[in-house]
Amino acid sequence: MTVWITQMLCPTRHCAFAGAWDDARTRPEQAEAQVREAMRRVGLTDHCGICGGGLRVEHAPTHYATLAEALPALTESERRNIASRRVLDRLGLTREPLHPGAGSAGATLDHFPPTADRSAPTDGASVD
Repeated sequence: MTVWITQMLCPTRHCAFAGAWDDARTRPEQAEAQVREAMRRVGLTDHCGICGGGLRVEHAPTHYATLAEALPALTESERRNIASRRVLDRLGLTREPLHPGAGSAGATLDHFPPTADRSAPTDGASVD
């Protein structure tokens, strides 16, 4: 098993939202659908809040074998990225402010249950 990360990136590679998943239980298209649904539920658009560029999906393997192993690093990455984004907001260097709920859902996409048409189990960690 390998843990993968699915990121919504603008052309300059700012990451608006991401989710981690294991390839034993989830396929890339399921991970993408879950990330897009989570973005929709928290009110994010398909454009980068920093530069305004359109978002595209990217799937990449990590060096982690399990989500439990990956979770501390993913949670720390999320924390650092949200802190950096808040600095950019305070400096007026963003096009729209960081969503007020950023990071509040915890580090897993489990907080965003799949819609009815996706019955396969998925889980993952969100990083920004």
